[in-house]
Amino acid sequence: MLDEGDPDDDVRAQAARSLGQLGEAAAEYAGCLAALLDDDQSELVRAAAAEALGKIGKAAWPHIGAVARALDDANVAVRWRAVSTLGRVGEPAKPYAKDIALLLVGPEPDSYVRQGAAMALGRLGEASMPFLSALIAAKNDEDVHVARWAVTSLKKLQDYKKQLVKAKEEIEEPEGAAEAPLSGVVTSKARSRSPRRRRRKVRVVKHEEEEGNTDNLEAVQLNASGLSAQNKNKTVLACV
Repeated sequence: MLDEGDPDDDVRAQAARSLGQLGEAAAEYAGCLAALLDDDQSELVRAAAAEALGKIGKAAWPHIGAVARALDDANVAVRWRAVSTLGRVGEPAKPYAKDIALLLVGPEPDSYVRQGAAMALGRLGEASMPFLSALIAAKNDEDVHVARWAVTSLKKLQDYKKQLVKAKEEIEEPEGAAEAPLSGVVTSKARSRSPRRRRRKVRVVKHEEEEGNTDNLEAVQLNASGLSAQNKNKTVLACV
């Protein structure tokens, strides 16, 4: 029906809606739907095509520009369907975040379109960050639903920013991680113990070195509990 150009607007619109209901199974008709959105004389058909492109999956991504162009359509229903589809598809709509934001701060007269714009910006993540001012302004929109969605989207973007910061902190190398370890005195066995025990052991070894007594150094390295009775007094002094 679409390819043959049925003269009945209702028939073409219903055909477009039916393709949208088929989802990814209608992928091969993505180009046809985009052509309808660009060129069909009926706003009923254009609106149905814009909606369908948001439901057929990634096959619509190469044609998302047609949906973005529909943001300037003279018909309010087409603009609303277009902005809703951009919010639905997400990733391929990110280059058009500015066009969506302009619906909030520009002369868009319809509250449903502004509401759709506020919703869409909240779903585009990082791409919407440069246009937070549009959402902030929309918090004072005369329509309560637009204002409410502006607040919701701002919260989503703030949470998204926090997640980015947290992820960045997790992948950064901890401070001091690149520093060379202490001398081989602290063996792998010692490293498995608590930090407090490791500090005591090193101090014991340093005490032995300062006294010039290296006879028992190897014994200290291998097993701290094997210290002789003579060295136990020095151990107590070193740990005080």
